[in-house]
Amino acid sequence: MRLEAKDASLLLISLTVAASCILLGLYLRAQPDPEPSKNALDEESIDFILLGATGDLSLRYVLPALHHFLPTFPAPFTLYLASRQEPHELHDHLHVKLQKGKELLEKAVVLRLKDDDDYARFCASPDKGTRRIFYLSIPPAAYAETVRLIARHCGAGVRIVLEKPFGLDHATALQLFSVLHMFVQRDAFYLVDHYKAKEAVLAIPHFFHLNPHLRPLLQPPHLQRLDVVMNETEDVAQRLAFFEEVGVIRDVVQNHLMEILTDLLIESGRFPSKPAILSQLAVTRLHTEQYSTYIQEAAAHHRRPDYRSPTATFIQAEMTLAPWDGVRIVVSAGKKLARKISMARIILDVGEVLFVTAGALEGVNYPAVMYRGELGTVLCPLGEAGRVRVRLEEETDYWVCPLGSGFRNAYEAVIRDVCGRQWSAAVQFEFILHSWRLWDPWTGAQTPSGG
Repeated sequence: MRLEAKDASLLLISLTVAASCILLGLYLRAQPDPEPSKNALDEESIDFILLGATGDLSLRYVLPALHHFLPTFPAPFTLYLASRQEPHELHDHLHVKLQKGKELLEKAVVLRLKDDDDYARFCASPDKGTRRIFYLSIPPAAYAETVRLIARHCGAGVRIVLEKPFGLDHATALQLFSVLHMFVQRDAFYLVDHYKAKEAVLAIPHFFHLNPHLRPLLQPPHLQRLDVVMNETEDVAQRLAFFEEVGVIRDVVQNHLMEILTDLLIESGRFPSKPAILSQLAVTRLHTEQYSTYIQEAAAHHRRPDYRSPTATFIQAEMTLAPWDGVRIVVSAGKKLARKISMARIILDVGEVLFVTAGALEGVNYPAVMYRGELGTVLCPLGEAGRVRVRLEEETDYWVCPLGSGFRNAYEAVIRDVCGRQWSAAVQFEFILHSWRLWDPWTGAQTPSGG
């Protein structure tokens, strides 16, 4: 059978990508993730280029984080705000949309980065001793082409920051990593999960380092149950196009909540890695719902009024490895709920430990570690514990270790990490792929099962 030239070209591209996926899989197994730098914030100057400056993520989180971060940065720092718009249109748009930190706009360089000509002009003459960091706050579908433009015109030495989600399933994630790796080396990427920069998430390993006598309690038969919760009061009206495609499982469960769950279990000392934990995890029940006004919001934004992307989920899971198979694991998340609270809860036969990552419990409206029961002498990551009465299922007294007076913008910590060549908030390639293997069978059912 003869192939037309077009068909042959498409076949060649498909074979190239498939071969790259296989090679990347072998590469990921053979190579460790980059080691963190021993340095803090480098002395060299930085060009920080925010691509997608008009997006919801940039306006709500990244730009406010930059506003707070810049006055504290010790080295020369030039901020570039870029989009596919003409510079004057971008400037006017940001001036209207920015609620706080409009002075940041006056200090920044506004430019268009859309095609080869734009990138060639911008990267034509890099200053010696200046590091370039491209922060891609853009739709994931545009990652590959944008990275190609950066690699072609801006050369080696750049760092490229990518936001989740990384693919929509295991196959698309592997393909994405394969294509990206064709353009730049692996250590040029910083895959962001901002939840890893939350105060209480960062406190998990520190807490157990200070209290090593608690680690044996993270194993059966002492460990009874693990809860990971992420309840939000905001709707998704401002990012419907994104949410319609991903739903709540791809949005927060596959990434944020799996990171926290495995952060807890790795402290038991019984697992070699976080991907190894995911490989032993099995979902036994999954229930999804949708908040009542989602359909109307979709119709108002000219989306399909019958779209059934789930906005909330309740999941039961278990470990397949004995004796861990008796431990109950509950993961829940939702949008536009009555109360905002995100936490990880460890229920033991002798007490419990909670890590409050966002939202508020009665009497605790700040990041904290909470504990009660017969846990012996417990040291706090910061300061000393105070007694607080908190209502969960019922009113109970907890010892509370505050981790700050209020919840910070985690993106400020991410930006500081990136600029300082640190990796504490970065996601491992292997972790992402193992998590997709776990959730692939459950992300296809977009129709809510109740509500």
